[in-house]
Amino acid sequence: AMERTLAAEREHPHRVRDLAIGGDELLELGIPEGPAVGRALQALLDDVLTDPARNTPEWLRERAKALA
Repeated sequence: AMERTLAAEREHPHRVRDLAIGGDELLELGIPEGPAVGRALQALLDDVLTDPARNTPEWLRERAKALA
């Protein structure tokens, strides 16, 4: 049941924690530690809310690199 819930949240994300990547990955991609990580996560969430199909690690990493 838990796996089904996690899959559903990835398909219908509505919170930053539903994103397929997190702050640690953003730091690895060059987003500076601190408020920039939160802004990047919010920007990614906005993109994913517009199109939930974007909530994949690959798409989000590419988008994060563009934001960095």
